[in-house]
Amino acid sequence: MPVPKVVNPLGAPGSITSVDAAVAAYSAAADRMATDEEFRKNMTASVVGNPITVQAVAPASELATKMIQRANAAGEDWVKGMQTPSRDPKAAALAAKGKWKSAVEQAIKDNAFEKGVAGINLDEMIATAIAVGASGFTAGINAREAKIRRRYEQLQPHLVAVKRAIEAMPQDTEAQREDRLRAARRLMIEVGKKLRG
Repeated sequence: MPVPKVVNPLGAPGSITSVDAAVAAYSAAADRMATDEEFRKNMTASVVGNPITVQAVAPASELATKMIQRANAAGEDWVKGMQTPSRDPKAAALAAKGKWKSAVEQAIKDNAFEKGVAGINLDEMIATAIAVGASGFTAGINAREAKIRRRYEQLQPHLVAVKRAIEAMPQDTEAQREDRLRAARRLMIEVGKKLRG
């Protein structure tokens, strides 16, 4: 059963040799996709074969549908999770203060994070989750379906570009495989920046 050949627009396997090069390749591709519709279509197109079709990332409509279906199926789990957290969410949030400080300097000056977290009442959070129930969680997801689908339409081409950049990195040694993992993290940070504008 032959698998159709996929040509990676960002380069052959092993042609991107560092995390920084992967970030640069993704960034250039993302910028080009924003202005060149034909390039975006080529980047995200499936390669149709018989009987196998290869697609870098599922179409946005499939990603959004799957997210909505899984969220609806997770309603009871959400309520249970609110009642049985794996750790104290208030303490965990306070433990992340340093991470938060590096990202939101103005809020630090105002001490807004600490004041806000100190005012959290965990018992009230749990009581609210129980009162709202699973249907409240799933209703919130379903009410945002149009937004979810729109955001996946924006995200999907970037996921393809990330995948293509990582595929163009070598993977023969442990260090190379570690670079691919580091690149995945850096690239997803870049995706967030691109999507925020």
